[in-house]
Amino acid sequence: MKKKLMISVSLLMFFVFGFSQLDVSAAKNQPQGKYISDGSYVQVNKKNYGMWQNFNWKKKNNTTNVYQKTFQARGRYKHQNGSTYYSLYDSKGKWYGYLNANATKKTGKQGAYISDGSHVKINRKNYGMWQNFSWKKKGNTTEVYDKTFQARGRYEHFNGSTYYSLYDNKGKWYGYLNVDATTKVNAQGTYISDGSYVKVSKMNYDMWQNFGWKSKNKTNNFYYKIFQAKGRYEHFNGSTYYSLYDSKGKWYGYLNAVATQKTKPEGDFIDDGRHVEIKKPNYELWENFNWKKKDVTTAYIGKTFVIKERYEHFNGSTYYSLYDYKGKWYGYLNAKATEMTLRPHEIKNVYIDVDESGKKLDSTTGYVEIKEKEQKVTKTETRPNFSMVTTNTITKVWRKVKEPTSEPKYEVINQDENDKILTSTEGYTLIESYKKTEVKTSALGDKLTIIQTINVWRKVDSPMIMSILSKNNNTVKAAEKAISNDVAISNEHAQKITNKAISNAVINVFLEKVNVERKQQGKQPLSATEDKLAVEYSHIRAVTVMYNGFEHSAPSKLPEDGKSGSPEYKEGDIQFVGLENISLSTLFKSDIKTDSQLVNQIASAMYRQYIDNERNAALGRPLSPQDSNVAGHYESLILGSDDKTMSVGVYVIDNGSVYTVTTCALVGTDETYEEW
Repeated sequence: MKKKLMISVSLLMFFVFGFSQLDVSAAKNQPQGKYISDGSYVQVNKKNYGMWQNFNWKKKNNTTNVYQKTFQARGRYKHQNGSTYYSLYDSKGKWYGYLNANATKKTGKQGAYISDGSHVKINRKNYGMWQNFSWKKKGNTTEVYDKTFQARGRYEHFNGSTYYSLYDNKGKWYGYLNVDATTKVNAQGTYISDGSYVKVSKMNYDMWQNFGWKSKNKTNNFYYKIFQAKGRYEHFNGSTYYSLYDSKGKWYGYLNAVATQKTKPEGDFIDDGRHVEIKKPNYELWENFNWKKKDVTTAYIGKTFVIKERYEHFNGSTYYSLYDYKGKWYGYLNAKATEMTLRPHEIKNVYIDVDESGKKLDSTTGYVEIKEKEQKVTKTETRPNFSMVTTNTITKVWRKVKEPTSEPKYEVINQDENDKILTSTEGYTLIESYKKTEVKTSALGDKLTIIQTINVWRKVDSPMIMSILSKNNNTVKAAEKAISNDVAISNEHAQKITNKAISNAVINVFLEKVNVERKQQGKQPLSATEDKLAVEYSHIRAVTVMYNGFEHSAPSKLPEDGKSGSPEYKEGDIQFVGLENISLSTLFKSDIKTDSQLVNQIASAMYRQYIDNERNAALGRPLSPQDSNVAGHYESLILGSDDKTMSVGVYVIDNGSVYTVTTCALVGTDETYEEW
């Protein structure tokens, strides 16, 4: 029995051990080979490869569905068919099957660089922009929200996200950004609703038909015109483009924002100063440009108003801001309800002579006037049609002349440029000091020899206004005397009594007005001359015109220094060649408080005399009462096709209650001087 038992055990052991050896042998003989732990990252870089459920080649997926995705190869098999197969997992541990290594490319977790080139706009804030895929931060999308970039390349990261490599239009790199923070756009970006109003402020810009840069128009044809920017585009090239429409809904194209200025529908105010008469009833006078009604024109037919400013509205109409002669504002009125007119203003002086008791004198023979008792009463009235009449009633008080005596008297007088006596010179600067000897009869009939030291002071405020000299200034009087005696003044003399700052400011305002008119007549814009000698000469001419009876002729005699003031050029100098235009105007000082008002009133007065008053005659239109029947200035300044440059000299003197202004506007071309 023992023997049999042992045999049985031996047989059993053999059976068990034999089975184990057969199983191991079978595993070694499987065609895929044994499992090899890996852990590397690979990117699928070929399409139409099978991804296998097992090595009996049951298909689980196809690489076309996961093309360019990044996976982790947790393990691999070296198949007896000669290929290596990766066992692929995504970042969430999902298994995608066995894939032939020939359909992959070894890479980092971020995947391989994929060339792209598309444009994207940042549409989310607070996303990190990465320096590298170790997640070192380079920036944040909040800083570049709504901006457009070029995705030159992208990465399909193992974590399941796509990352763009972003560049701006100058080639600056902004980092790697998750695609979830972007939206694909064209190079111009997405349409952004706007609705603002803009004025075309620059010439020679294209207005585009599309963003393939087909030109639709040029800004030269719409200079200073107001459009509505219904939408805009933030282009990848760094510029903003407005989509522009007029008041009738007509589209004018895409325009670079740098060629525009933001404005309101009514546009910017334009200084005017002309006078109009209301001609049409039932037109609204507006409180504001939200069209709140203030009044209607029916009650003001035939009445005259001052246009202090005007507005060229987006709706295509011009609106005047109307005031009466007392400064009361009446509202904004459509220009179609008015006609231009002149400002009627009469000034009357009435003189009354009385003795010290107040008795009226029929004759002042044997009397001496008591100057300090002279009285002046000024009364200004507005007539029903808003014209003005100013009456100055001047009462002179006289005393009987006594036997005269004679005695000397010394005085120091501090006065401003209007001869007003100053009790304090604080805030003033001394501009002139001179001695004056005068023999006069006192109010008592005594003859006095008065030796005066007269100090003339100027208040330091509004430098242009304060630079204006009184008509009683000695240097001004010297110029008047010389020119009245047919003697020219020198350039140095002209510089002492004119202010180039005023002339420079006036030419800027005047050129803008002239160029708008020239554009309407199809002429090229003018610019300031570069000929400095011509600028100096225009100042000499402005002074000369004040005192030579408003004539184009020049004095025939040279000044004391022997220099005529005419420009003397050298070979190669810039030489202005053109025509002279002169003007004379009177400005009420009460209307001028600032340098800006002074400049605008001078430029507006020039424009009225040269352009407004001659336009109809120059263009062959019917003349209105205020129009001139000559057109020489308009033809010179506006219709000259070959003219390119201008020089303006301005001469202003303080004439009591008014400023008297003469100007010389030279228009022509700058050429190179050649000696013959």
